[in-house]
Amino acid sequence: MFGLDVARTVRRESPSTRVIMLTRYVNEWYVTESLRNGASGCVLEQATAHHLVRAIRTVSRGHRFLSPPLSDTVVDRWLRAGENGRDPYQRLTARERQILQLIAAGDSARQIAHRLEISIRTAEAHRANAMQKLGIDTQAALIRYALGRGILPPAEAIPSPVWPIPV
Repeated sequence: MFGLDVARTVRRESPSTRVIMLTRYVNEWYVTESLRNGASGCVLEQATAHHLVRAIRTVSRGHRFLSPPLSDTVVDRWLRAGENGRDPYQRLTARERQILQLIAAGDSARQIAHRLEISIRTAEAHRANAMQKLGIDTQAALIRYALGRGILPPAEAIPSPVWPIPV
């Protein structure tokens, strides 16, 4: 399961349980999706143990916790921007967003159907609906959209070779 899947499942199965996302990604899409899907906080992987303890204490008291460089002001602006109706991504259902993320990660319709326990046809219908709402007509364009939006972070950079390369 992806972290967002875990947050959704925990929210559905145990609404009183608080979730803190531990992540290396600090982008608008991931943070807002985490919060919309039930997370109470986001902490960067490189945070210190002290920082993580502070996050747990803050969230256990019922407050939201955001690891620097995130701030409540910036994240609230991101959340409001998504609610203004101008962003076609906001018209996607939670399931369409989930399927978009899985497609961007490289899963086929069959793999998505198996993972989400739905039929292949249903997975394909959700993909088609998402593409129509986003005004996208090919799967390659859908993946480019996901990368550009930050739904799927770019692959890790390949380390540069040490120069000169021996012959």
